[in-house]
Amino acid sequence: MPHCAALDAGPRLNMPAKPRSANGTALKVIGVFKLVKALILVGVAFGALKLLNPTIAEHADRLAEIYELLQRVSWPRIATLAINLIVVGYLVWKVRQPPEATKVVG
Repeated sequence: MPHCAALDAGPRLNMPAKPRSANGTALKVIGVFKLVKALILVGVAFGALKLLNPTIAEHADRLAEIYELLQRVSWPRIATLAINLIVVGYLVWKVRQPPEATKVVG
């Protein structure tokens, strides 16, 4: 590629190679602030949702729990979930059983 003298005609700017904060401390502070702000806003939104419509808030809580479970999968969590599902299944089966007739002994 040929060298163009016209590009070198202007004054040179002495730009520092590194930002003012070499380790990015200011950027990290801004990031943490934004994260805290987002978490507070989500908390306020859930609180407002519970005041306006408790049923939808319950669904949102369940979705949050499912999301948390999927993000941090581990064998103890899977075992706990399996045991809970077995207990719920048993209770549903037991509730749907027809009531036994009262036996009169005599």
